[in-house]
Amino acid sequence: MSEEGIGSVGNYLKPGLAVSLQEESGEPLAATIEALSPRSISLKFARPTPEPSFQSGDRVWMKYWDEGATVYRWETRVAEIQGAENQKVVLSISNKEVLVQRRKSYRIRLQIPFSLTVVDAVETKLIGAKAPECTTKDVSVAGLAFNTDLSLEVGDKLALCLKLDPSQQVNAVGWVVRSEPSKREEYQHGVIITKRTNFVAVNFLQLNAEEQNQLLRFLRSKMSE
Repeated sequence: MSEEGIGSVGNYLKPGLAVSLQEESGEPLAATIEALSPRSISLKFARPTPEPSFQSGDRVWMKYWDEGATVYRWETRVAEIQGAENQKVVLSISNKEVLVQRRKSYRIRLQIPFSLTVVDAVETKLIGAKAPECTTKDVSVAGLAFNTDLSLEVGDKLALCLKLDPSQQVNAVGWVVRSEPSKREEYQHGVIITKRTNFVAVNFLQLNAEEQNQLLRFLRSKMSE
């Protein structure tokens, strides 16, 4: 199990950082940091919300990762809801202490087969689409990256099933934090063919503690090989 400690809410925060926000019994919502000040943090949700997801004064938890797969979980309160379709929220920095779960950096370049289902997408026609034979380019307990022919966009929500070995699999829900055009070379009938594809990076929104530790143990074993 990871070591837990208390750190400062300022650790690693910056505009553009992907985070999740949730109430105690609610579903985590994907967002990015838009602006920071000594007294507040402004977030923009990945999706418009015609009905407000939060109210002013609500107690919420913001979770974010650094590049070394350390997770930060900060308890705060909603100060203000802004923007069309309630797409922005301002959090009050009254509590500057954040729960830190420290991990060594186990983000490694590793090919792990996995399948995905598109849960929510900017292109609504993609919702429900499945990709049964994907392969990671790199992976950590915070997320993964891969190439795909699907036209995924930032904020799209995916259900993932990672097949660590024939007897182990990890299920997670993640959201796209980066998507950009890429190229892939394939051999076809002895000839190299260049195909256009998309490089996609995903942060995990939901990964329960048991499966998170299972993935961590797996990555540790691969690091020691």
